[in-house]
Amino acid sequence: MAKSSDTSLNTISSFISAIGGIEHSLDPSSLRKGSRDFYWFSPILKEKLQGILADVIVLPSTEEEVIEIIKACVDLHLPLTIRGAGTGNYGQAMPLEGGVVLDTKRLSNVKEVRKSTVLTEPGIKLVDLERETLKTGQELRLYPSTKRTATIGGFIAGGSTGVGAIKHGYLADSDNIKSLRIITMEREPRILTLKGRDIGKAAHAYGTNGIITELEIGLAESRAWTDVIVSFPDFNQSLYFTQALAHSNNINTKEIAIFEAPVTNYFPDFNIPTKEHSCFAMVQSSDLDHMKKLIVQSGGTLVYEKNNPEKGKQRPLYEFTWNHTTLHAINRDPGITYLQSLFLVNDNFTMIKKTQDYFKNELLMHFEAVLWNGKFALAGLQLVRYTSEDRLNEIIKYHEENGIPVFNPHTHILEDGGMKVIDPLQLDFKKAVDPKGLMNPGKMRGWWEGAQGSGTKSAIFK
Repeated sequence: MAKSSDTSLNTISSFISAIGGIEHSLDPSSLRKGSRDFYWFSPILKEKLQGILADVIVLPSTEEEVIEIIKACVDLHLPLTIRGAGTGNYGQAMPLEGGVVLDTKRLSNVKEVRKSTVLTEPGIKLVDLERETLKTGQELRLYPSTKRTATIGGFIAGGSTGVGAIKHGYLADSDNIKSLRIITMEREPRILTLKGRDIGKAAHAYGTNGIITELEIGLAESRAWTDVIVSFPDFNQSLYFTQALAHSNNINTKEIAIFEAPVTNYFPDFNIPTKEHSCFAMVQSSDLDHMKKLIVQSGGTLVYEKNNPEKGKQRPLYEFTWNHTTLHAINRDPGITYLQSLFLVNDNFTMIKKTQDYFKNELLMHFEAVLWNGKFALAGLQLVRYTSEDRLNEIIKYHEENGIPVFNPHTHILEDGGMKVIDPLQLDFKKAVDPKGLMNPGKMRGWWEGAQGSGTKSAIFK
């Protein structure tokens, strides 16, 4: 699958001359590092995307420099791939056709912290962005487990949800993204501001539909959080406890994750009983007494508690949740990979039990409590003991045939990894803002298939 660049040295030389004094790099180690993400979580992508390499990396520090880079790329017909911190898992920021990688790290200014929102450039790390918002008594509504390394622009362009999902759902839900300022990929670039449903034209589009140079995202009132781990002898107990915790009017939570017993063996930091299942949670500190009562009522045992989880040597619990779980597992067992699924929960969790019984130790349960269309659900990031691509596809097929949506993390194609449909809003927008198809080529199936979009409604954004 990996395609070496067809770009000539003369073309790259012409590009560098065209962009003048804009910071750039041709250093081989920088090119390798700037062409990678965590695609190797997937054994399928690890094989397909080996050898992907940019021809040059540029690091603009202003919107004006971004525009100059765009003009040069369009003139020379150079592919352009936008990069945050490279913490994605599906090759979102990997330049399949070489060309130019635009690293956004120099575009990191916070423009204004407002009541309930923050206006910022895309290249700032989420941890640094929240450090600024906390000065006004506000925190990020959503962030990935890679908060300390990921950028806000990368999260918006390549992510979908994360810590905070139990209260604020997915990025596509209202009030999480308020506006995007983008630059079009044209000889005379246009500056567009997207709001409301139009946000879906460029958000979670892998940087195929314009360069985000500024964005406004929603904030929540900041709270003091406590990290808590609860263990249970029975997996069903952990499920019912999570459901009760998520619905509690007396306990405010930021994060709730559930792990089947073997999974926490990959977390040596904590003294969790080997055969016990567990729930990791971020709980508002003032609600801890209510939390402890619920633990007793649910038959659980409190095994870990830490106030101010961002401080001290011990990593915060969110760095063991979402795809950090997968990272810890692969680091200890390279034969592990993962799924991304969604369980629309019924009262007795029958589908989860059925799936557990069917796959046994081949599939290890890891769930994240989320709001999906306003209702409690469990996002599955199950760990898979990988044997072959055919078997992995059989596992995915089983889920889908039993009504469990799978958001396939083993493809770099935008549509194939998400809703399995071409998004007409995004496709029509790409035709308008990137007529030559130079932005992150090879990621949008609808583009190369020549599909026709209706242009009125996103398949993802409300």
